[in-house]
Amino acid sequence: MSRRFAPATLLLIGALAACAPDDAALAPPAPVAVPGAAHLTLVRDPGATPNDETPPTHTLYAREGGTIRFVSRVWAVAPGGAARVEPGGALRIGDAVVDTHVRPGLATAPDGTVAYTRATSPPESDVWRVRPGGHPERMTADGRSERPFYLPDGRLLYTSSADTGRVGWFLDGRRLNSFPEARVPAFPDRTRFEGGRVIFDAGDALYALDVDTGRTERLP
Repeated sequence: MSRRFAPATLLLIGALAACAPDDAALAPPAPVAVPGAAHLTLVRDPGATPNDETPPTHTLYAREGGTIRFVSRVWAVAPGGAARVEPGGALRIGDAVVDTHVRPGLATAPDGTVAYTRATSPPESDVWRVRPGGHPERMTADGRSERPFYLPDGRLLYTSSADTGRVGWFLDGRRLNSFPEARVPAFPDRTRFEGGRVIFDAGDALYALDVDTGRTERLP
């Protein structure tokens, strides 16, 4: 069922966020634009605490002309907006559900390939991908890989504790580093590429990963 909202609706949401009370816990969630899809906006459920096991639910809206249209309830939306994970773990690309048991942390390659984490028997998880017009393909088979992220050149970055039991970053199947020197994203959907480095939120602070050296640096 489609719901339509006047432009004033988004203005109201923004005004509420701007006029938040001193107690930040009472402030309504501010709308967040989907990277690479200026017409899409996410509004997080009030009071939701994001984490890997119980991801927060958002409402996805699309701007069409002078109206705002409800799209769906989601856990995550890939950059560009073509793919999304709906509550319950269904991965939808366009109108089609292409996989289930999917966690947040979608990644989109320059050619439109979508990479994601599939977890059929937690805590086991692997990285899968779907090429445009194709079917799901398994990228790892160790049960310890997750949090995929595509570099601008199309190389696939992800985290894993395969081979040594110590979590770290892998680039196209090659280990870059290990914990505790390495840090990994606590919120996969916030990871971005900036200034030639991968910037991610590890929960305690922002970090930068140099994919050439494998070094992670805590940002001020």
